[in-house]
Amino acid sequence: MVWGEIIMPVDLEKFTQFYDHLFRIDFTGNLPGMRPRLSTEADVQRATDRGAPFLPRVYHQNFYQPMMGQLPNLMNKLRQQVQSGQKTPAELTARLESLYAVVYQHGTRVTRIDARAQLTRFLAVVSNLYRSFVNANKRSAVGVTLVTETPPLAFFQSDSMQGPYTIESDLMHQFFGMSIGIVSLPATYRDHPVIWASLTHEVCGHDVVHADEGLVPEMVAAVRAKLAPDFKPRKKLDTATLNALIWSYWIDEAAADVYGVLNMGPSFPLNLAAMLAAFRGRIAVDLKHEPRPAKPRVATRADPRDHAHGDEIMDDHPIDLLRFYLAAGVIETMTKLHASARAGYVADVEAVAKAVAGGATEISVAGLVQISHDDWMPIKETMKLSDAAAAARQVGRIIATGEFKALNNHSIQDIETWDDADEEIAQSIAGQILRNESVIGRGDDAQLLAGVTLAVLQRPDLYDAAGALLNAALDDSYLRDPIWGELTPDHAFAPNAFAGAPSGRKPTTRKSGGKKSKRGGNKRSRS
Repeated sequence: MVWGEIIMPVDLEKFTQFYDHLFRIDFTGNLPGMRPRLSTEADVQRATDRGAPFLPRVYHQNFYQPMMGQLPNLMNKLRQQVQSGQKTPAELTARLESLYAVVYQHGTRVTRIDARAQLTRFLAVVSNLYRSFVNANKRSAVGVTLVTETPPLAFFQSDSMQGPYTIESDLMHQFFGMSIGIVSLPATYRDHPVIWASLTHEVCGHDVVHADEGLVPEMVAAVRAKLAPDFKPRKKLDTATLNALIWSYWIDEAAADVYGVLNMGPSFPLNLAAMLAAFRGRIAVDLKHEPRPAKPRVATRADPRDHAHGDEIMDDHPIDLLRFYLAAGVIETMTKLHASARAGYVADVEAVAKAVAGGATEISVAGLVQISHDDWMPIKETMKLSDAAAAARQVGRIIATGEFKALNNHSIQDIETWDDADEEIAQSIAGQILRNESVIGRGDDAQLLAGVTLAVLQRPDLYDAAGALLNAALDDSYLRDPIWGELTPDHAFAPNAFAGAPSGRKPTTRKSGGKKSKRGGNKRSRS
């Protein structure tokens, strides 16, 4: 199909070229220079003292100050765990990094690697994505309030082996008494904003779904009721019950994908497929010392998390391949997106899923899965891919369209969805990137990520140029962010009125952006 300036469907040869670019990313690397010395309480205090002045007041008061108050108790606990053998010194340092890097990475000369420029772009995306789901007008219209409206903080982790992750606001409240989440990307991703599409999963998914109290248990109940009304897995584990069991177990990650699709649109699973294939390929080469896969491939099985060390709990992420069919189910429910666009994207997702399946006709699952809080069941099963894919699509539809009490009997799509206006903006952004034109202010951050994805799927050779254009747009997004943007006076005269004046005497201005996004954008209130 043709929409605006971008031609669909996805060309699988170009998809493979996009994958080739992503394969160059170091998905397994460790960058010690991203982390200062964190062996003592004084080390942490010294590092965070450098970054704290750059935090907006809401984070300074509601995160930095209380977390520093927690530091003596936390350090005491971690030291005792190291002394008793429960943790290694490296794990102590990693834990401190996960909680305090969100502060110290803002400071100058704190770490050998200076990633402050990339961090501001990272924060712009996190703030923009989160606020699109917690928009006060949207929420008040459906009568739903959140545990917190403050976007998560963010940092780049020194060890890529953790992968992208989030510590949700409800967990932060449970352990530290504050309701501000934390999102992390490996530092090796910092110069590859094209793959920051994964943030729509972390921020729009994990952080938002956990900010709606009681929503996840409702989703579990809905999935089980729809897939297997007579859900008794210990008595009868047929295909329907098995699907109900594994998808209710995977619900947190599945919901995060659904939220990602609703926020970034149908290009999300296409970006995700290339990233997952590159990640799996690098794991095979770097860690397993296997030859590079001849073609992009993703996982078709779920196994115990760490069988070699006695952890038999099954991976709580859906099987890679099934995530694309989950997304297809969501796309099919986007009634505010033109039917031809929906059909085109679903066909693209199906084609890419088939291409990265490696000829698989079945999936397998093994390990301990949770039935209820204190009831875990061991499974070791295989299933036809066709049956598993059909269930994945159904789960996508259930999560996207279900009416939940936690949402005041509304669906997620009543708060956020991808529509024709979003698609038009994303397609316009893609066209500008293909012409090597600036995309500053041309859309919100989700639309920028979607547009860049569409562009590089058409012209993989523009990967680096597209990343540079995206970086410039995210720099502007940060400057205009209502939380992170700097204080700027509202001038009576435009800067051109002072033409000819010495540069130091001209009024400080800020770019205002181009197209206004119906999703809130980054408009700042006047100072």
